[in-house]
Amino acid sequence: MKLEQTVDIGTDVAAFFVFHPGDLQHRSDDPLDWYDYDFACRKEFESGNLVAFRTGGDGGYQLRITSGDLTSAEREHETGSWAFGYTVRHGRVLLDNGDFLPSGEARPIGKASKDQWVDVANGDYRVTVHPIARNDNSLPDYVVRFEPVDNPLRIAASPTPPDLIGLVGETPRAAHGMSADSIHGSRAEDKPLDRAYPLLVAPGQYVLPGGNVSVPVSDAIFEAVSGDDRSLLNVNEGGDIYLVLAPTGEIPGLATLVWQHGSSQLAGEPGRISLRGERLVRVKGQRAGGVLPEAEVEPVTRKTSVLEKSEIAALQEAFAAYVDSHPKGRSAVRASLFEREWVAAMTSGDALTTRLIALVPMPVETRFRLYEASDAERARELISLLKPG
Repeated sequence: MKLEQTVDIGTDVAAFFVFHPGDLQHRSDDPLDWYDYDFACRKEFESGNLVAFRTGGDGGYQLRITSGDLTSAEREHETGSWAFGYTVRHGRVLLDNGDFLPSGEARPIGKASKDQWVDVANGDYRVTVHPIARNDNSLPDYVVRFEPVDNPLRIAASPTPPDLIGLVGETPRAAHGMSADSIHGSRAEDKPLDRAYPLLVAPGQYVLPGGNVSVPVSDAIFEAVSGDDRSLLNVNEGGDIYLVLAPTGEIPGLATLVWQHGSSQLAGEPGRISLRGERLVRVKGQRAGGVLPEAEVEPVTRKTSVLEKSEIAALQEAFAAYVDSHPKGRSAVRASLFEREWVAAMTSGDALTTRLIALVPMPVETRFRLYEASDAERARELISLLKPG
């Protein structure tokens, strides 16, 4: 049976995906953008579960799905091609803009348009995507060709969705996305640090560099960060508000320099401000300020050490054993498949120990102390925390 179907579809993530949700249910607890991470997406490419590519821009596109060849006009205007290995197991596939790709935030699959479903006979295929530099509506933006093959193809030439842009001069190219070692924490250590910042003491509240937290605050503080008059707080030239968030008022003590990036308030409830952790700082003193006191701070300098491969492997094994001993629903650690893949893919002792400090249950004081410690010191205490009992 010849496959021939044209789909008009829009995207606001500048990407398209071909899959069957039944093959990706193990991603249902993953973050929305799990396909941007090489350790997760590569696995789905190699398993024949996914075809995914980037368009270079949002908007509406037309895709022709076929088991035949390109027309002469399409061949003349294609900018290249990219091949994927794919296995059809359910008699049909979904052409999607990311709305229904399994994740913790995916829309219910029952809401997908019937026009997005494409009937394809079960079997193994080479799926070749051809971006078309079209100059009128007589050509599609992409041609997606399903070619049956005798044996499964496990192709992951690009570890994350490749860039297939239908513009003259744009050659298809691999995209490397984010690796396990490059996405931890914050790199604000490279930015100059002022001596003093408004100090927000929120008992029990904390955020590590790279993380986010929503903190309830008084009406005065809420107005200072969300209203038009921000004179009560130190605001930099770009209009950004930076605070120091401390879980205790202890001085000297460790705290986090945070960037305020949002605020919200429900009727009858205190206002909340959204904060992103930038870097760990030490509060050395306190002085009077506007709506908040000012904290005198200094940077936190970590001791240096390098973990051997065997030490990294031991830490990864301890984490896996810890998760295995805590069934889903009873574990205090967020141990989705994605988190386990992330930890297992790390090769940097700094990245691994930083990630585990955020994941493993421990008192706030311990998190802060470990964040300041060397990799070797972190690894020793993390191994102890992960031991059964």
